[in-house]
Parts: sequence; C-alpha cells; structure tokens
Amino acid sequence: MEKKIAYTTSRLNKNLERILENDGKRRKDAERSLNSALLSLQYSSSRFSDYRILSAEFLQQASHVQMIDHNHSKAKEYLFLSAICQKFACLYYTPGIPKTDGPWEVDLHQLEKFEAAVIADANDLALELGELLLNIEGSVIHPFQVDRGNALFGLFSENTERVKIAIQSLKNGNYPRFNSRGNGSALRLGQAFEEILNRNTQGFNQYLIEQLHKERRGYSASSFLNLELLALSKLAVKYGLTIELDTIECPKELIIPETIDYSLIAIPTPKEGFPWSKI
Repeated sequence: MEKKIAYTTSRLNKNLERILENDGKRRKDAERSLNSALLSLQYSSSRFSDYRILSAEFLQQASHVQMIDHNHSKAKEYLFLSAICQKFACLYYTPGIPKTDGPWEVDLHQLEKFEAAVIADANDLALELGELLLNIEGSVIHPFQVDRGNALFGLFSENTERVKIAIQSLKNGNYPRFNSRGNGSALRLGQAFEEILNRNTQGFNQYLIEQLHKERRGYSASSFLNLELLALSKLAVKYGLTIELDTIECPKELIIPETIDYSLIAIPTPKEGFPWSKI
C-alpha cells in the first residue's frame, strides 16, 4: 500500500503554537538581532564573521515567514539573502582568520545555504556557492557529507557522472562512525538520487514520504523548513518528475520553479564596499 503524508502533525502544530504565543516578542527579538548584524557592516569588524551571522539570521527569518505567515515570496527572498551572505563569508574566509573555529563555517557543513539558493530559484548564486563550499581549502568533512554534497551539486549542475560516483559511494555505505541504521539511510538516499536520474516519479515520491515520516518521529521535528527535502524535490522537478509533496515543512510553493529577478533586492554591503568588483 502506498504511504501517505499529512500536511502537518499535532507535534508540529504544538511547536508552532508555542512560537505564536510569543510571536510579537519573538519578531521584535529577531528584528533586533538582524538589525544588529546589519549595523555591524557600518563599523570596522570581521566581515567574515558579519556575513556568517547574517546568513544564519536570514535563514531563520525564511522559516518564520513561510511557516507562520505562509508568505513564500518573502521566504524565497530571505533564502536568497542567506545564500548570498554565505557566499560572501566564503569569499572573506582565509585559513587562520580570527573569530572562526575553522573551515567548517565555509564548507559542506553549510550545505543548507546551497539548498537555500536552489529553493529560492537563485540558480547563478547556487552554482557559485556550491563550487565554493565543495572546494574550500583545509576542509575536513565526513565522507557521507562529501558524497551527499557531490550528488546534490552534480544534479544541479547536470553533471551526471559526478552524481553516479556519489550514488555508488552512498549505496556502498561503510561510512566511519555510521552504524547499520546510518549506512541504511545513506543507501536509501543513494537510491533516491538514482530515482531522480532514472525519472522514476513514483519511487522518488515514496522516498520523500518515507523520509518525512521518519523525521517527524525523530528529534529533528520542529518548526523549521526541511531544506534538504525541499532542495531535493526542486532538483527532481528540474529532471521532469512530478512531486506530490505538500506539507507545512515542505510546501509546494517552494518546490515549484519560478523565474525570479533578485536584482532589486538590497544586498547587505559593508561601509567600505566589497574587495571584489562583481557581487
């Protein structure tokens, strides 16, 4: 029997209700935090740190305006801003830079920022950011994350060979510090990427439902957008699959591709300007 998925759950609703109880205060706090981060750009400070913080702030705003206000256009704008601020953080980063614990802030540990660009239909930005995150110097990444990143970026950039190599690694498993369940999840993810390449709509939709069921039962069930499944679904649409998913954490409005002009969006800019000519 084919599995189904509900739009939301009582657990998700309770999480959202807790946010709504203090929505006014939370919005003021979030706005104050974002304005404080933006204000830093008008003073001398670590630009790497400024944009790392801004990227996280905009990502949080994106989840809120989509899940609470159901404003997918504004959510995409915030996703775009999160991704471009992550791009700036990558460009400002140098090994040994102060106020950082290492390259994990500009490597595939930040894959969700690439996913944000994909979901926002900011294709040129996604291409740039994906390259930056995959090729940062001195990065130490778990092999699973490398394979997942390569498969995602390969799908986006239409590099089939890159995707196939990553799929094989995911399906082989045997990842360090992964138990049988972890390797089983890697295998299932590899199969999902395979379903996209093979244009198997039914198989891929079943993966989405299975994964969302599993995540809703786990500790990660929260009031945030599921960027991983949203980005994967968006890429599946790019490959011609019809996606049936439409839930509160994976709304169809963020899966359907759009042509969006971000040229009029105000980009957070430091007082001295950028040290490069093209944003």
